[in-house]
Amino acid sequence: MNHFTVFVGLKVLQAREKQTRTEETDYYAPDGASRCGLVVSDLDIYRAANLLMDRHGEDALVEAAQMIDRMLDNGDEEGRLVWRRIKRAIEAIQAAPSGPVH
Repeated sequence: MNHFTVFVGLKVLQAREKQTRTEETDYYAPDGASRCGLVVSDLDIYRAANLLMDRHGEDALVEAAQMIDRMLDNGDEEGRLVWRRIKRAIEAIQAAPSGPVH
């Protein structure tokens, strides 16, 4: 198990623990993750995306897609949603800047 997997796993566990300690059952998450009750901050998503890009370089998107598939195979809907957000963050970071150059 690598440090990246531990980081993401820890964030998922912390979010699940937070859910069990509160009376609220539906959290706001902009990408629809609220259906599962899992909240991982955008900051943590971008941290995870950067870690993945540091470790895997140009293959970071492929690695994220493989993790989405693994979560699907394991029936882990919450994990799949987190990895989808990480994949989208990688795409956003790697996207060529648009607009005029200053």
